[in-house]
Amino acid sequence: MEEEIEEEKEEVIEEELEEEDEIEEKEKEEEERKRKRKEKKKEIEKEEIEEKEEDNKIMEEEIEEEKEEVIEEELEEKDEIEEDEEKKEKE
Repeated sequence: MEEEIEEEKEEVIEEELEEEDEIEEKEKEEEERKRKRKEKKKEIEKEEIEEKEEDNKIMEEEIEEEKEEVIEEELEEKDEIEEDEEKKEKE
């Protein structure tokens, strides 16, 4: 009788330990999932920042090109005006 009670106690203790192990394992898995999600989120944010930086760089280049075009146009206009003035002076 005592042996049976002792065996039952041991079984109950073993079951409780197994349950604790399972719970612990599930918690570890959940922590790992959270860590991976957080890591993935950081990676996505990093990629978005890089894309924005690239977009900004492209926009800056476009603005610089437009400035150069405007300067070139102004120079051409100035040259034309000077040529016209020279022609008028010659006449």
